[in-house]
Amino acid sequence: MRKNFVLLGLALFSAAVSANSWAEQGRIHFAKGAISTEVPGKLRGLGQEVCYVAAARAGQHMKVEIVGDGPTRGTVKAPSGQGEGQPGGMIYDEDLTETGDYRICVEESQMANPWSGNFTLKLYIK
Repeated sequence: MRKNFVLLGLALFSAAVSANSWAEQGRIHFAKGAISTEVPGKLRGLGQEVCYVAAARAGQHMKVEIVGDGPTRGTVKAPSGQGEGQPGGMIYDEDLTETGDYRICVEESQMANPWSGNFTLKLYIK
């Protein structure tokens, strides 16, 4: 019985650590009834990645666009951890196959000259 409590405690601790690391990156919320939102962000140099989390359901359609002061790259990771990325602009336009938290990250493109500045993440989920 004690072993079960220890295992349960470890599972709860692990879940709390995961939840905290996700929370540090910023959760995207939509206004009531809205299907799209824009989130401002700032990149401070090469190697920095700014990440957000958005909840979505299987069967919904997600579009993610990044507009920056300089060249960007973005990635979208599904709840299972599978993901894809590409240079800024429209980085994702897909029907979702998983329900849960999607992790959306923005970074400076390594294919261009270094820069720092602002970007806007445009998210559409319907």
